[in-house]
Amino acid sequence: MKERLFRSSLGPNGIVQGEVKEGDGVNSDFMVDVSNFPEDPGLYDLTLLILQGPTGYYANSMEINGSNAELYSYLNDTPPTPQAGRIEIQSFKILSLYGPPLIFTKLESYGGFPPPE
Repeated sequence: MKERLFRSSLGPNGIVQGEVKEGDGVNSDFMVDVSNFPEDPGLYDLTLLILQGPTGYYANSMEINGSNAELYSYLNDTPPTPQAGRIEIQSFKILSLYGPPLIFTKLESYGGFPPPE
């Protein structure tokens, strides 16, 4: 599986802000590690573009500024089922008020893509 994020990098260990980088070699569901997350209350978006390999994986946990963050809700209360060989977008809505953030996530699957040569 390869991942690419604009202005952030995603690899098997999560996200580091401020870079563009591809990651590969993910062989299980993974944690997104967000650093420098704003302390101000608000609603924030985070999107992962995932080019799935022979087996599909997704972010099933998140850490924000060094603290575990619970994925509060999946779309329709159903954990996603990643699809092999497809382009998938996992999006997060992070609602930060005055306590631990509430995190909502969904995974959308689109058409397949040709394997890299």
